[in-house]
Amino acid sequence: MSRASTSESDRRACLAEAGHNFLRVPSDRVGFELFSDVPSRVLVPDGDRGREADPDEIYAAFAPLTGDAKLALATKGRAAEIALVDALELDGPPVVVTHGLFSTTQAALARRAAVIEDLALAGPATSDVDVAALEARLAKGGVHLVYLEVANNAVFGWPLAEATVARAREACDRHGAKLVLDAARPLANAAALGEDVVETARKILGHAHAFTISCAKEFLVPTGSIVGSTDAALIGRARMLLFKAGTSMSLIDPPQHRADLRDGARYSLGHPQLIRDRLALVRRVAAALVECGVEVVQPVTAHAVYLPLAPALLPAGDIAAMLGLLAHLYAIANVRAQVTGTKRGPALRLAFPLCGPLDDTELGTLVTGVAAFMSRLDERVKLRAVPGQFDVPYFHLLEIV
Repeated sequence: MSRASTSESDRRACLAEAGHNFLRVPSDRVGFELFSDVPSRVLVPDGDRGREADPDEIYAAFAPLTGDAKLALATKGRAAEIALVDALELDGPPVVVTHGLFSTTQAALARRAAVIEDLALAGPATSDVDVAALEARLAKGGVHLVYLEVANNAVFGWPLAEATVARAREACDRHGAKLVLDAARPLANAAALGEDVVETARKILGHAHAFTISCAKEFLVPTGSIVGSTDAALIGRARMLLFKAGTSMSLIDPPQHRADLRDGARYSLGHPQLIRDRLALVRRVAAALVECGVEVVQPVTAHAVYLPLAPALLPAGDIAAMLGLLAHLYAIANVRAQVTGTKRGPALRLAFPLCGPLDDTELGTLVTGVAAFMSRLDERVKLRAVPGQFDVPYFHLLEIV
């Protein structure tokens, strides 16, 4: 997060210069960069950074988290997801049951023409699945994968309990399915459970037949991801697929990226307080917003604060309406953030990277600005799509262009 201080009129002028596309606003003109919890640069302290790292060093650095699993190294989380889905060599069209998957995971499964079925949740404020319902569905047959996500954005980052994952694995083993985890935020998930961060995350990953980790979320680097499994043949296939696709981290240039990934794993796993501090910050921001009369999704956990939005503000597929809403957020609050789809409808997500706390003045500025934005939603500019407005990687990824 930067701390740019500009007037509302200056921010509106900046938006106009950027074609009213908030993603094109330069970072140094954004007061609070909360669009993502992915850092734009390596956050490992200089004294804990080194040079040169072969893959074995990276595997060893992640071992406190990944245990006995074999690993394949990819450039980005979506590259790891594609490699894993292809390496599983599923008979098609495979049936996948899930409590909610990120769009890139769904895209990877779509390459195999997967049929995705929703699982019932165990309660109203949890991402734990109803294991009895899962068992009943598996007993009917035909399911290839049970695909679960820790700290799932579709259910507000609420954590997935280790006991639930263990029971899901047992059910999969009884019925011939495989349990796969999208573990983009395994440490935040464990912290939200109130348990030992690294040990609990390792236990959860240990129950999966296979998992992916997007290292940019929690390991202080903007590049790197992992496919993990105790199935050495599966990981061998994943490594070859990454090589053929040109997305293998083992071969990426410059080599410093590999050293950064090693150092990020060592530092993050050696300093789990980073994850706990971020969790405390998220809850502190949420409490301050509630005091200002802003509705916040409860319980508040993991990596972000979610503010529910009326579906009428964002008709399905209306990206121009989303741009207008988020441009308005920048103009009023000096905040760049993201709208995410959830099982309860759209929500404004304020995502916090692992970058340190806010002081009282910064917290007050952020909260006052967001509260003002929520009270002025009717003033937002009604944008329409214009040529070039969606010509940025984010919208390409959403397959909007």
